[in-house]
Amino acid sequence: MPVRRRPPKVPAGDIHDPVRTVTEFVVLTADENDTIDLVTRRMKLFDCGALLVKYKSGDTGILSERDILGAIAESQQHRTAGELATKDPLTIDAEKDIGAAAILMTVAGVRHLVVCDADTEGIVSLRDLVGPLLASATE
Repeated sequence: MPVRRRPPKVPAGDIHDPVRTVTEFVVLTADENDTIDLVTRRMKLFDCGALLVKYKSGDTGILSERDILGAIAESQQHRTAGELATKDPLTIDAEKDIGAAAILMTVAGVRHLVVCDADTEGIVSLRDLVGPLLASATE
């Protein structure tokens, strides 16, 4: 299990900076057959709002606290991480700018994107984008 590492906090950023500057590339992962109980305990332990779900097929999904909350509200907490995860999640290239990531999230109505950098995957959240967006708005 990876160690939780927050991306460097940039007090002032720019919406034109690459999304890699606010992306977490050491991310928590789950196996498709992990129980929701196990996944939520890991997420709490590592203060993590979303994780990548790895499938035996080689595919990757994303599972957020919002997905888990929805499952609990519908009494579906017995399902596995693989069943609840968003398969084929939205992705963005690590070199795209922060503004592009914010637009993609807004249009798609999501709070997390999978960031692709060569063979590495990371996660960027809307919260990660707020600092640079606010800094750019106040300039």
